[in-house]
Amino acid sequence: MVWIRKLGDGVQSFKRNNVLREIVKGSRLKLKVSSDHVMWWKERMELFKKPISVELVKRLSYTNLLGLDVSLKSGTLKEGTLNWEILQFKSRFPREVLLCRVGEFYEAIGIDACVLVEHAGLNPFGGLRSESIPRAGCPIMVSVFLFDSLFSLNYYWRKLPLEMHNLRQTLDDLTRNGYSVCIIEEVQGPAQVRSRKGRFIAGHAHPGSPYVFGLAGIDHDVDFPDPMPVVGISRSAKGFCITLVLETMKTYSTEDGLTEEAVVAKIRTCRYHYLFLHRSLRHTISDTSRWGEFRGGLLWGECSGKNYEWFEGSPVSDLLCKTKELYGLDDEVTFRNITVLSVDRPRPLHLGTATQIGVIPTEGIPSLLKVLLPSKCVDLPVLYIRDLLLNPPTSGIASAIQATCKLMSNVTCSIPEFTCVSAAKLVKLLESREVNHIEFCRIKNVVDEILLMYSNSELFDIVKMLLDPTWVSTGLKIEIETLVENCKWVSEEIDEMISLDGENDQKVCSYPNIPIDFFEAMESSWKGRVKRIHAEEVYKEVETAAKALSTAVTEDFLPIVVRVKAITAPLVSPKGEILYARDHEAVWFKGKRFTPSIWAGTAGEEQIKQLRPATESKGKKVGEEWFTTKKVEAELIRYRDAVAKAKTKVLELLRGLSAKLETRINILVFSAMLLVIGKALFAHVRLNFMFFTYFLILLMILKGEEGSGIFQQSSNSVNPSGLSLLLIQHGKFDFSRGHSHYATWLGTKSEDNNSLHESNMMTITGLSPYWFDVAQGNAIDNTVEMQSLFLLTGPNGGGKSSLLRSICAAGLLGICGLMVPADSAFIPHFDSIMLHMKSYDSPSDGKSSFQIEMSEIRSIITGATSKSLVLVDEICRGTETAKGTCIAGSIVEELDSIGCLGVISTHLHGIFDLPLKIKNTVCKAMGAANIDGQTKPTWKLIDGICRESLAFETAQREGIPETIIRRAEELYLSVNGKDTCLVNDGLKLDDLTCNPELACSDNEYIPMTANEVKSVGSRTRKLNSLEVLQKEVGIAVAKICRERLNKLYKDRNISEVVEVSCVKVSAKEQPPPSTVGASSIYVMFRPDKKLYVGQTDDLEGRFHSHRSNQGMKNALFIYVLVPGKSIACQLETLLINQLSQQGFKLTNVADGKHRNFGTTNISLENLTLQQSISSR
Repeated sequence: MVWIRKLGDGVQSFKRNNVLREIVKGSRLKLKVSSDHVMWWKERMELFKKPISVELVKRLSYTNLLGLDVSLKSGTLKEGTLNWEILQFKSRFPREVLLCRVGEFYEAIGIDACVLVEHAGLNPFGGLRSESIPRAGCPIMVSVFLFDSLFSLNYYWRKLPLEMHNLRQTLDDLTRNGYSVCIIEEVQGPAQVRSRKGRFIAGHAHPGSPYVFGLAGIDHDVDFPDPMPVVGISRSAKGFCITLVLETMKTYSTEDGLTEEAVVAKIRTCRYHYLFLHRSLRHTISDTSRWGEFRGGLLWGECSGKNYEWFEGSPVSDLLCKTKELYGLDDEVTFRNITVLSVDRPRPLHLGTATQIGVIPTEGIPSLLKVLLPSKCVDLPVLYIRDLLLNPPTSGIASAIQATCKLMSNVTCSIPEFTCVSAAKLVKLLESREVNHIEFCRIKNVVDEILLMYSNSELFDIVKMLLDPTWVSTGLKIEIETLVENCKWVSEEIDEMISLDGENDQKVCSYPNIPIDFFEAMESSWKGRVKRIHAEEVYKEVETAAKALSTAVTEDFLPIVVRVKAITAPLVSPKGEILYARDHEAVWFKGKRFTPSIWAGTAGEEQIKQLRPATESKGKKVGEEWFTTKKVEAELIRYRDAVAKAKTKVLELLRGLSAKLETRINILVFSAMLLVIGKALFAHVRLNFMFFTYFLILLMILKGEEGSGIFQQSSNSVNPSGLSLLLIQHGKFDFSRGHSHYATWLGTKSEDNNSLHESNMMTITGLSPYWFDVAQGNAIDNTVEMQSLFLLTGPNGGGKSSLLRSICAAGLLGICGLMVPADSAFIPHFDSIMLHMKSYDSPSDGKSSFQIEMSEIRSIITGATSKSLVLVDEICRGTETAKGTCIAGSIVEELDSIGCLGVISTHLHGIFDLPLKIKNTVCKAMGAANIDGQTKPTWKLIDGICRESLAFETAQREGIPETIIRRAEELYLSVNGKDTCLVNDGLKLDDLTCNPELACSDNEYIPMTANEVKSVGSRTRKLNSLEVLQKEVGIAVAKICRERLNKLYKDRNISEVVEVSCVKVSAKEQPPPSTVGASSIYVMFRPDKKLYVGQTDDLEGRFHSHRSNQGMKNALFIYVLVPGKSIACQLETLLINQLSQQGFKLTNVADGKHRNFGTTNISLENLTLQQSISSR
């Protein structure tokens, strides 16, 4: 019976031994040499750098695809030779490296051998003999010598054969360097005398698509990287167009109307296999063919240092033809278009925007991805979030993601593990029938988790909301009922066939006289894969053969072993034992000096006479000490045949199951992607939710009528203390807090939201930089209410760039449906978000930094609409002031007329003296305050204009010598007049000071008064009195705690003002009974005048523990009762950071990094205000 199936690159036959075969008859193939392919290889050979590779390249002849010089030794290409056969395979895949199995090696010749030496680190066969063609390869098995010791006196070498994955390592080296590899295997089994073994194409390895042949029969998994597409770039009337073709998935997608910056960003973030540029890119707006002028210059700079090829014809269909040619696919192979067309989808991020907020890793730029997902969340979920940010979704998909995050934050039941499997891996393994039992179990986990979410009332809405985001990612539109029905079918099929954990009816055979390692090695590779009922016959054959082998070994070897053990000799004793010969898959007798000198018919002599030297498969004698018998050899052969038959049967069943599941490949791809998205969003919600759980309780305390206003009772709230806990579900905002107190925009259809949306207004309350750690207590929160363009001024180091990055990140996260680093936010669905920061020159392009800046701003202006968010930092900084100011003013006028939202920051104060024609632009400034006669930034956004740059102060702070600063001040006064004030640049002090009504965030560094600044400076000196230290610490602790708790009340619109005082516990005193069970924070004063800050629910026990330490018997404490352990933990962290910043010496500064908080069990209203520190 022959089973024939198509596998993309040839016909594969499974005959009685079920061995994969494809016999290529050379007489029916004709040699065809493509000069284009030969030149393609020649260009790559010229780039080789290793001396040994360079010498090998000199022996190549570019007259054939293999590069063989027929005049050299072993260079013949006569029909019927191995070289000629390899050339036939090479002609089918001219741009792939060929590795051909020859005995115990995978060999390459000619050009391919040079590639192996250069990139895989292999040595050429025969060294550098100039009379032979280049040949290189890797062995299948390597014998490693290990140095061992015996009793630390006698040393010896022992040879251990270890199977090394040489082929896979070689393939990894080649694919890592961008090469595709075709692997040619030999047909295993007996061959006819004087005939060449048949060979077949076992598979291919491409960058992003590893070699999978033989995986069905092994235990371990193979790392499956992200698939690398073939990329085609063209230009149309709408703009730039990029097409991505995935050979593994047989899919392609096209995006048209892109800006040049967006295309470059996609190339920068996409690991592609081949890059094709369409001829339409050569035509510029001036209708010239000089690529790089005008539009296309940035793309030209990105591609000029890469390998690319030009192509003509249709940008899509011709690119698909190129892909089929590269991968050797038949013309009948079809690719599925997964492009999801939409009208309101925002444009992809520009390269500059993506790099300046850390979506694309950039040195010196804080990474946005690292604050969105926990560090343990890697690979597929991270890639999904990154792609989501680079390609923001439509408003419908963003709303679905947002609603999913909100549902996830309210889940109280257990959730699945979210098994993440690469969709490309599933497709390749199923199509090639190489899914092993481990992967089948993983597939079952995927579909079972879908079924679990479907059957759970809390998770059902989540899985339903994930359908649309999964549709956009896969291009597959599947309804929930269809998904569940097919998942059930897949789960049942796998459950019926695969042997799952807990089934113990497939233990390896075990007999007392045969080493267990033998049976483990022979049976563990196929037992426990499928249920025994499907292969009962072959299982019984193996067990019967194993029993017969055990009987033969017992009868033929055991008497000899018993005899040897019974013999004692005065000098040298005989040796003999039954051992497992791993290299030969045999059980033999190993011994010496066991033959009797006189045959006396004693026990064991008859068996000794039956022994014969053991031989390997080719008939060669194994060694002088290895013996076997005719009966044992016969049973060994019988057992091996039974094992081979059983293994073949198991592989047949596994491949048959693969064929069944391939009919549901779209369901599996959809399910795998759904779980990846689910895991990414759950990880995002958990990270930005778990650290600040106390907000979800303290901020939900009922103030007013239940269910009125913005408050609605939550049926899922946990209420250990009997408080009324509420979820905030108002139309505009969701106050769920997380890392840097993240909030989400719900975007419901209330009248308020409609009015805000129609006015194109963005409101963000409590916005903080996404890279700030809230536990450090130094984040500055700002409120941004934007209905037009902001023209932003402020001093150096005043936070202008940070504000622009923060607004950009908040806007991007908002339109993606993710949590925003703010207390609350309303973010319209922008059609594009563009951020321009500093520019650098590009010598390779011959452009100055100002030219680069103008090129980027030109792209921003041409792409901006009334629905865009435009952010430009320090506009026109790279040219002379007068003309730069005028250009900046003209750009502001243009953006003002467009009507977009955005921020333009500048130090060109002359722009305010220009007669600008603007209607919607508002002047904003980063505030500053006067402390001790010096102007210092407050990092708060205020109305108005700030003309103070603080340039001299900044330069001095960064280490510029005093003499240079003084001379600069003299020059400044000589130009601007002696009456000019250097401190405030002629402005009133009120113009530089923050609005006092703008309260500082609980997480920020609190600006100090002049007296406080002096106090901090004096606090670094050694204090003379411990009592003075206690009073200063008590005042500081009370202030920090009071501001924190009042901020909590303010966020909930609670009018009460909390007054916090500290209670002192002197030596030989204990805290009162009222502290039992209450959460508290405390400060311990050590004899060395250092502080220890802690929190506890057992104040008396903690004090006793501290005082029991050596030298701490009379330690003093102050403490404050707080509403709940979560608040106590957070205040502990805040106090550690703030007190150390204010100059106090702490012993537990490292504890300032605490991030995990508990729950609240005491109400803020019930907070007991303790009396002031007594002077006892």
